[in-house]
Amino acid sequence: MDITERKQAAEALRASEKLARGQVEALKSALDALATESAPDRLVEHILRTLTEQFGAHSSSVWRRDEPGGTIGFEFAFEDGRVVTKTDSRFAGMDLSLPMEDFWPWPEVFRTGKAA
Repeated sequence: MDITERKQAAEALRASEKLARGQVEALKSALDALATESAPDRLVEHILRTLTEQFGAHSSSVWRRDEPGGTIGFEFAFEDGRVVTKTDSRFAGMDLSLPMEDFWPWPEVFRTGKAA
């Protein structure tokens, strides 16, 4: 194995370890919230906050799959440090359902059951 391959293997190992540590921290945080939070809305907020921070995202959202209807529907999001539900006034009059087949990666995710 030449030096380039060793460096690439070492970098891949470091990246894998970093991902595993992040997953462990996210799981620990979620379990801590589950053990101490009695209000379901606060638990959802905590988990979405953890995921948003873990991925370095500006927001995260939860969509519900309606298999018979072939759609996914917005349920709630975490943005600007708080949970926003589908009943929020900014969504008034909006259709919050999308056809699954039109929006990648949903067709592939639902077909294979694997994350994308």
